[in-house]
Amino acid sequence: QRASVSARWVKRVVARVLAAEAQRNCTVTITGGEVHAMGGLGSAGIGGDDVTISNGTVIAIGDIDGGAGISGNVTISNGTITATGGFQNAGIEGTVTIIGGEVQARGGYSGAGVGSGDVTISNGIVTAVGGTFGAGIGGGCQGSSGEITIKGGTVTATGGDHAAGIGGGCEGS
Repeated sequence: QRASVSARWVKRVVARVLAAEAQRNCTVTITGGEVHAMGGLGSAGIGGDDVTISNGTVIAIGDIDGGAGISGNVTISNGTITATGGFQNAGIEGTVTIIGGEVQARGGYSGAGVGSGDVTISNGIVTAVGGTFGAGIGGGCQGSSGEITIKGGTVTATGGDHAAGIGGGCEGS
């Protein structure tokens, strides 16, 4: 039984490395329509170097074993976006800029709702909920948040257990 647990753990680590490699050199642009994206093993629902959403309805779900809902250098300027992270991942992670739209993001276990990098919100309606031990906006469990700037909009951020609504996750900064 111990060997099968170790084999599953190795499979998850390899899947995460392969998923991260697959997201490199990829640009995702969504300008309208209805998009439903679910990540495969260890992968984000939507991931790339640059992810731009300027309109439409987007639902992105990271793999339950570890993938963000949306990952990369993310810019959201309009639309209705729902993003859910998997284990230890944010709903939306990376460098995140929200200029408008209606955004709902929920972190997976130990993940932030929105975070793991610099976050700038200048307009829109943003609801961010951290997973257990993750900040609503900021860092996941034992993770630091980047620079968080809120210039406008309506923002509701709820941290998980022992985590800030906006700021660090549990044991993070």
